[in-house]
Amino acid sequence: RKFPLKFHPFGGAQFWSLHYKHALLITQFLKQNPSFLRFFKYVFVPDEILIQTLAGNIIDNNELVNRTLHFLEWDRPGAVLIKTDMDSIKITEHLYARKFDRSIDAEVINIIDAELLYR
Repeated sequence: RKFPLKFHPFGGAQFWSLHYKHALLITQFLKQNPSFLRFFKYVFVPDEILIQTLAGNIIDNNELVNRTLHFLEWDRPGAVLIKTDMDSIKITEHLYARKFDRSIDAEVINIIDAELLYR
């Protein structure tokens, strides 16, 4: 299919953060262009394309930062964080971390609570 509105498609992780003014721009755009949103009904992984495409086409490029706020460990299959990842978690600049699975390692969450969140 032909991409709508002659926009250049962009993609990326579905873990993104937006400044309030950019969220308003995107929301306003989607309200004014419902056909653009309908186009994504049959797009594979729209959560990794829709917002990124809008950001790349309607937000001033000087205001975009292509940097994730999430700490992820992709080197292992499944990418589930475990207690042996704590050294990396402690020194990361990222504000968030994922994936956790209590059935694989519940202790890592307790360590984060005790050592990083002081609970």
